[in-house]
Amino acid sequence: MAKITVEQLMAKLADPTTDAAELSEYFIVDQDQSGAFAPRLKLNPSTVQIPRGANAAARSAAVMNSANWFARIDRRRKFNAVLAGGYGGPIIVSEGDSWFQYPLLLKDTIDHVMDRYAVLSLGSAGDLLKRMADKQEYMPALHDTGAEILLLSGGGNDLVAGGALASHLEEFHPDLKPEDYLLPSFQALLDEALTHYARIFRQVRDGFPRVNILCHGYDYPMPNNDRWLGKPMESRGIRDRTLQKAIAACMMDHFNRRLRRLANTMPHVTYIDCRGTVGDHRWHDGLHPTNEGYGDVAAKFLREISSLANARSGPPVVISGPFGNASELTRALGAPSVIAGGKARGISLHVGLNTVDPGHYDGWDGRLTACEADALAMEAMARGEGFETRILLTPDATRPNVIEEIKRAASELKGGDMFLFTISGHGGRIPDFNQDEDHDGDEKMDETLCLYDFQLADDELYMLWSEFRAGVRVLAVPDTCHSGSMIRFGPTAPATLFGQQMTLPAGARAMPLWVEDRVWRANEPAYREASRSYSALKESVLTNPLSTPVKASVLNLGACKDEQFAMDGPENGAFTGALLRVWGEGRFRGDYRAFRAAIETQIGSPSQTPQLFERLVGEPNFVHDRPFTLQPLGKPAAAATTAAGPSYAPAANPTEAGDEGDEDDQISATEVEARFAAKTRGTGFRDSQAALTWGDYADFDAFIKSLGLKNFSTDEFLVLGGAHNTPGGSCQGKNDYPPRNIWTRIAATARVLDHLRDRLGKPIVITNAYRSPAYNACIPGSATNSQHVQFTALDFQVRGMAARDVAHALRWLRDKEQLFSGGIGQYSSFTHLDTRGMNATWPPAFRDSPLPDSAPVSPGGPRTMAERLALLGSVELAAPRGTTSRAGKSAFGTAVPRSGEAFDPSSAIAEHQQTLSAAVSASSVISFVENLTPGQKEDVLLSTLFAQRAADARANSVEQRTAWFDVYMEMLSLLGWVREAAPFTASQKMQGSGSFDKVILATLAQIATGNQFKIVESAIEALRGLADDDGKIQLFDFETSRTTGGNFQIGSAEAAGDVINIALGAFRFTYKDAKKNILFVSWGSNELDYWLSAQKLSLSPAIYDGVRDLVKSRLDDTRKKLILDIDLG
Repeated sequence: MAKITVEQLMAKLADPTTDAAELSEYFIVDQDQSGAFAPRLKLNPSTVQIPRGANAAARSAAVMNSANWFARIDRRRKFNAVLAGGYGGPIIVSEGDSWFQYPLLLKDTIDHVMDRYAVLSLGSAGDLLKRMADKQEYMPALHDTGAEILLLSGGGNDLVAGGALASHLEEFHPDLKPEDYLLPSFQALLDEALTHYARIFRQVRDGFPRVNILCHGYDYPMPNNDRWLGKPMESRGIRDRTLQKAIAACMMDHFNRRLRRLANTMPHVTYIDCRGTVGDHRWHDGLHPTNEGYGDVAAKFLREISSLANARSGPPVVISGPFGNASELTRALGAPSVIAGGKARGISLHVGLNTVDPGHYDGWDGRLTACEADALAMEAMARGEGFETRILLTPDATRPNVIEEIKRAASELKGGDMFLFTISGHGGRIPDFNQDEDHDGDEKMDETLCLYDFQLADDELYMLWSEFRAGVRVLAVPDTCHSGSMIRFGPTAPATLFGQQMTLPAGARAMPLWVEDRVWRANEPAYREASRSYSALKESVLTNPLSTPVKASVLNLGACKDEQFAMDGPENGAFTGALLRVWGEGRFRGDYRAFRAAIETQIGSPSQTPQLFERLVGEPNFVHDRPFTLQPLGKPAAAATTAAGPSYAPAANPTEAGDEGDEDDQISATEVEARFAAKTRGTGFRDSQAALTWGDYADFDAFIKSLGLKNFSTDEFLVLGGAHNTPGGSCQGKNDYPPRNIWTRIAATARVLDHLRDRLGKPIVITNAYRSPAYNACIPGSATNSQHVQFTALDFQVRGMAARDVAHALRWLRDKEQLFSGGIGQYSSFTHLDTRGMNATWPPAFRDSPLPDSAPVSPGGPRTMAERLALLGSVELAAPRGTTSRAGKSAFGTAVPRSGEAFDPSSAIAEHQQTLSAAVSASSVISFVENLTPGQKEDVLLSTLFAQRAADARANSVEQRTAWFDVYMEMLSLLGWVREAAPFTASQKMQGSGSFDKVILATLAQIATGNQFKIVESAIEALRGLADDDGKIQLFDFETSRTTGGNFQIGSAEAAGDVINIALGAFRFTYKDAKKNILFVSWGSNELDYWLSAQKLSLSPAIYDGVRDLVKSRLDDTRKKLILDIDLG
């Protein structure tokens, strides 16, 4: 076949009748320039005469530009032609990467879909999810076209880390399983990708509630000798192709599972699983299917589109102008609203019993006054919020009827829907016939709801919740007593309700104990038979979020504590009446926690304290939604009241409990020091033994991460103890990792320790945690009922602080600030902490010693994200200090634009972001070790820039240098940077042949890792070239050419999983004669006085994720000017 010229090829590209398939033979993939999910093309030398001569490059570029234009316009032309032909099907918008837009060479997913439907394609090969969510090109497209469906593809580029996958994999080891090769930082990649998916889902839901989204996961890729999977794995010593394929499959399984779970929480989103669709032999390359493979992927989309099209409630909306005219748009917007996915549905069941059947309850009718009124009022409230309501009053509120209604709701509701269950009546008890209770000492009893003809056990209610699908919100609002613990504490009837004296006698909504005993004995065979209908799982397993069979997200808003009575009243129960007053016919706008607190305030009695039980809240977590709201709010509701602060345990019982004895099972001093060193490096402590040998490690890791701790990693809670690791000792090897059913007990203690770490500002190492009963019995001097066995206790040491001072700080937080209830033990080298629910303090001399007059801890920072955002939003930012050099350009100066080229991997700027090694940000030089993602680099640059401008606004950086630095550090802390160790500081003089760049390196050498030191050394050397640009370093101009003093910071950032750590050197100086280029001046007769500080900081993802958007927004106008990339060449 004769070759064609580039001019002939351009003519074909310009011809509107040319089909894309006709052009594929003229192009091939440019392997050197292509990205992972971002194929770039070049001319095929076998079919095209490659230009030669002086203008060859220009001619080749011209034809490639024409090809890019053709790829963009061809789909738009087809879309317009379909509409013009009287199309009657659903209009679709697509946005995505190369699975949706593979240029020219392949018939991709959207090409196949366009054979049947009208699709406006916005896709671009190599598109990143972040860029999609930032640019929001689908929003105007959905508006202009009136589309009903959005097809979404993304995450592939994020998944392979833009070519840096090797930094997220373990080195090869023959004992590792495929799953073990994925480092925690891989999960950080998924976190970022899923964050942007959620942004897109919310944007579309809020802007276009009628639009359905179809998204997909990728099939298992085939690693070969490619730059994205094969070679990165080989660089880690993973050379076996079968193992490479298995690791890639694990990566895709993680991505698919998390995307599916996210999609299930939103009724307008459908996830399509493509795993196994392409198979092993239909791949064009390791990441992209062949035409046939794409066809089968498209078939899955076509089935879902057909299902949605058949469910449409009216004629299709077709808009011309460029897709419609004004009158058509008006009609479309005036059409009845149809919520995507079938409107998020709410079903509610309201039960009220003023009496029960004396025939079953041994002659007792349990008469109450206001329970039916409660049910009617709650039913009216729910109906006003859009629920389909069902109500069962006294004689109809039987056990079969209640179970039938709950099961019916479970069968009808799907992910994103909501079930509301309210009940007002008596609470009771029956023996634990199925032996599920975990209590010791007292007779094992199940708590019950007293229905008209029979009691419904709490176990049975838990199992009814398990029938609801994943993603359903279940809210239970019982206005009853739970009398299981009344026998231990006894009732205290309130003297006031709503702040007023009770004028009518109020009855407790509890079955008397004498009735309780007679009822179950008279009906024992029936209750035993009923117990066989529900699971014998332990109560702790049923209520443990990691082991419960409940798939829905369940929240319980109860009337009182277990040891209290829920009181009846003349019009409504005390709890329901207070709830309705706070609700104010829908005027309340806080979240569930604020709602509970406001109800407690409204009741106004310490004898009845409403409770919020959150242990079964899963995905979606709707604790922060406005109560009784079907569609979850896009962001947490504003708090109705300002909380006094975090509370991590029940209020302290004034009785002091026993201590932990004289045991000492601490890990060795060498191991403690190694853990401090790991935390100082910012890498956190990692126990490879636990990860490799403990089958429950992954679930425990997920549990610890769910606690949102700033300062502690999973493996720190798996310390096995000193005696366990002592060779030849009597206790060697006797400890074990904590059993699953008690994991949640450590949550409160972990959060207290996390809070203490923030308030002390010093690193903490956990030296003892869980002890198995056998191991605890082996430890000399240990308490028989040690809290370590219950997994509520931690022993720990604080860097640079005596154990006695640490224990006093804990007592201050417990006794003065009421932070928690529990035990504090002072030992010679460590401190014991537990959250047992009642106070214990030992030894006696420590217990009886007075607390200091002033707080031994720093003032607490913001206690909620809302407070933190409010503080950052109110911070004044000074004007920029200067501008970049004339030739300067920043990779993070602007959001990454879409270049318009069909094969664009992520634009040149995005590629630059990935490879950026160092940058100047105002008066900071920041260098990056290669394992940071672009997003992590931007977080470092913008957070330090924000802190600098905030400090500039509050203190003069020359005349008030110390005050300036204090504000700078305060702002970094507010943004989520945590100091890992006390800083190294010094005051010095320099004269003679001294040079500041040498001082900087000598300073940072004391704290930086080898990688950090190497990269910062390169950055400083590169600054010499920057200084030569125009005779001075422009961004340092304020300090180096106009004054006789100033300050600057130089740091080196490195990533450890999703945590960024930085070695930061801060320098303040004064000199007597004008100098330029401070970094490289050698000082003569005039002295330079300087102060320096070197410290290690880590950025908490849990905090910065919440403030990132605010920081970007506040710096948007100036970051283009104040960040300058340094070429390390």
